[in-house]
Amino acid sequence: MARKRMIDPTIWADESFGKMSPEAQVMFIGIISNSDDEGRLPGDAAFLSSIIFPYKSLSLHKSQAILQEILLKMTSVLQFSVKNKKYIQLLKWKFYQKVDRPTPSKYPIFDEDSSKTQETVPPNRIEENRIEEKRRENTSSSMNYLREIPQEDLREFSDMYVITWKEIIGKAKSLINYCEMHGKKYENYKALLRNAISRDYQAREEKIGLSASELVEAHKGQKI
Repeated sequence: MARKRMIDPTIWADESFGKMSPEAQVMFIGIISNSDDEGRLPGDAAFLSSIIFPYKSLSLHKSQAILQEILLKMTSVLQFSVKNKKYIQLLKWKFYQKVDRPTPSKYPIFDEDSSKTQETVPPNRIEENRIEEKRRENTSSSMNYLREIPQEDLREFSDMYVITWKEIIGKAKSLINYCEMHGKKYENYKALLRNAISRDYQAREEKIGLSASELVEAHKGQKI
């Protein structure tokens, strides 16, 4: 069984990690958790899904697509093959993991006799991915975007404007009511929500600044 591993907190601010799908993010962390003391483990997509998603019945195509996404976006993950068997090496392993008395890896290292590989997704899955990406692009053009805001956008707004997800969803509901009451339609509902949150954020900052000034003035008139 793999030892406990360190997950650097800066990973949540990493752009490449943040742009992956939730399933790819989980698999990436699972790869770290299940790597041996030298940062290696079997690199077969079906195997990885079986140990990282044991309670989900992911198809082989889905597993391959998730792994391919990681290999394309996370340059620290190397998949290679030795004697027709796939393995993964985490290239920054020693930088992030401090292992006391490491156990030698039972898996081969990547060297001149190894061949670098790239997980292959069948054509039908590639087409499914293309359709999904197109769907995401079109989502913001419908008011349904305000009803089902993607998690990546919730994270984006929350980080940018220091606001909770609950507040973002509440603002979205207010915009839905406004649009329906006045018969308004917009080309980009994500932009509409962002602008509304930005206005509220600026107003809140101005209010906080004013309150702070008043507080300072009040203290100036007090005898301590």
